Amino acid sequence: MGSHSDALGWLNSTSEFLDGETATLRRGHHSTTVTVVRGSNKPKLMSQDGQAYVELEHQEILIRPSQYSFGGIKHEPLPGDRIVIGSETFAAVPYISGEGCWRYTDQFKSHYRIHVQLTND
Repeated sequence: MGSHSDALGWLNSTSEFLDGETATLRRGHHSTTVTVVRGSNKPKLMSQDGQAYVELEHQEILIRPSQYSFGGIKHEPLPGDRIVIGSETFAAVPYISGEGCWRYTDQFKSHYRIHVQLTND
């Protein structure tokens, strides 16, 4: 089991190094700079004036629990938290299943998997 744990840790750190983006995490008037990895997208097919297009309605963002802090105090994600990546702003939203807006990515609790929706507010 030790080698499996080591391999998973390596994979997570490699993903963050290769795919990580700098983002700003906001809750109310608090903010902090973090590294995030974009997770899966859930496309929504739309039609407007006879033209079909794909809109990315929901997606998941991965972040290390140790980075999810404001003023040096660690927190868990809450619905309404904002994650700003470049010019895009995402809001943490609950899953339709009612399980909250986040869950751990794996049994080792290496990252939060936060369910978000593009808001650009």
